[in-house]
Amino acid sequence: VEEALKKLGIQVKVVNAAHWFYNGTTTLPISEEDRTPRKRISKTLNMTTSPEEKRKIIGDTFVKIANEVIGELNLKPEEV
Repeated sequence: VEEALKKLGIQVKVVNAAHWFYNGTTTLPISEEDRTPRKRISKTLNMTTSPEEKRKIIGDTFVKIANEVIGELNLKPEEV
């Protein structure tokens, strides 16, 4: 993907974030039945078996990484 985008003249920043994803966590409701705002921190992605929890961890981790890179590049989040 990186090479294809570079051939098109698009400047690309590649971030090796495997460690971040492997150890990523998120916040989840205490239980499915508990409708209070109380939350718990999930297990790390590498220890999670629930597909729904994995999806949420991956999504939240991606957003955290993207926000960090946006800040490093001094970009405006609303323009990315």
